[in-house]
Amino acid sequence: MLRQLFGKRTRFVFTRYALLKCKEFGLSQEHIEDVFLHGVEVKPGMRIRKYTGYAHYSIGLRYTYDKEIEAYLIISCWKQEYT
Repeated sequence: MLRQLFGKRTRFVFTRYALLKCKEFGLSQEHIEDVFLHGVEVKPGMRIRKYTGYAHYSIGLRYTYDKEIEAYLIISCWKQEYT
């Protein structure tokens, strides 16, 4: 599926700050990949995905594309609950 969307396998690289934020909010790299692929781009370099069901929350991330390493660099992420 990633190859269909982007033409080749999409690579993600996390900054130390992003990894700390993932740990703080209990997010896995799979959560971040899901937000990147299925979330809505609200600003250039920022995606958010809202989840509904038992708990209402959204996960967001900031990213950029690094041409040198040919990967998306995840800069930061967060999880926010809403009612």
